[in-house]
Amino acid sequence: MRGGPTTRKLLEGGVKIYEYQPTMMHAKSMVVDGIWSFVGSMNFDNRSLSFNNESLLVALDRRVGAQMDSVFLDDIKWSKEIKLDEFRKRPLSGKILEWGGAEAETRTLARSRVSSTSPSPSP
Repeated sequence: MRGGPTTRKLLEGGVKIYEYQPTMMHAKSMVVDGIWSFVGSMNFDNRSLSFNNESLLVALDRRVGAQMDSVFLDDIKWSKEIKLDEFRKRPLSGKILEWGGAEAETRTLARSRVSSTSPSPSP
């Protein structure tokens, strides 16, 4: 189970999170109000927006939203819901790896902000 502070905050806020069990699925999808649909490989974070070469398809269409809802509900049959109490009990080794990954990402983003605000060298 992948996690970290954001996952904990989402679960505490009542967001339901599912892990697809048959295999790892890299795609992220979202349907908002049955009309805005998003599907792709992009994570919804600053690193993906700034650095990663990811793809995201966005549609404003109720038919697409309904189809994506249908696929999602079918995938739920093959998924395990992550519950807050189980998430809090995950092994210490996983928590340490998550912390290390979050720290590395924070340092990478901080370096990129510094280099993007530094003056460019003159030719």
